[in-house]
Amino acid sequence: MFNDGRCDRRGRFRVGATDIGVGHDALYLYKAAIEGSNGATDGKTIVTWIETKASTAKNTVVGPCTPTPVGHFLFGPDVLTMAEKFDQPRSDTLFFRAGC
Repeated sequence: MFNDGRCDRRGRFRVGATDIGVGHDALYLYKAAIEGSNGATDGKTIVTWIETKASTAKNTVVGPCTPTPVGHFLFGPDVLTMAEKFDQPRSDTLFFRAGC
């Protein structure tokens, strides 16, 4: 059991809303890659699909996915923003946008 603030009083890990959204989109993208590759699950096929077709994935939570063969970041600068006060998250577990 961790006693460093990562768990709530019942011992469950605290998970922020941002983490949930990114996790959803990563799994959804993996599902889309398998379906878009006719059921293939080998790493090379999945990576190729994600690098070339992830931007066509619909219903993502965080925003449009924009990985490339050169940059494997799922989300680009049009989705991400600067934040501050990481030691003081809001009541919804998100962080304050910088400058607001």
